[in-house]
Amino acid sequence: MADPIGWVDPDAVGDLWQDAVMEAPAVVRSLLQAAYEQCEAYAPKLEEGADVPERYVMAQIFQARALWAMQRQGAGETFNGDGFSVAIYPLDARIRQMLRPKRPFGGLR
Repeated sequence: MADPIGWVDPDAVGDLWQDAVMEAPAVVRSLLQAAYEQCEAYAPKLEEGADVPERYVMAQIFQARALWAMQRQGAGETFNGDGFSVAIYPLDARIRQMLRPKRPFGGLR
């Protein structure tokens, strides 16, 4: 087992992101690190020693996959001013929902 990157064991990424095996391990690790930093900034903080929810793990992998796809295909959203373009790599709404699930009625169960 490789050292975890954020919440993810890099050896287990292929289960949710099959194309990862075609990339160099260093590329996958870099994408996982970037995805972790983005997800960690958005996700509610976990209590010290708390188990990491599976949805956090999945969100990190899905964000890494999204970053990979955007690098290959382009972000689809650009700001164009004076001939310059800047690619935008936001957290997808589905990933945000995994990290901070919206509950009906303000969280009442």
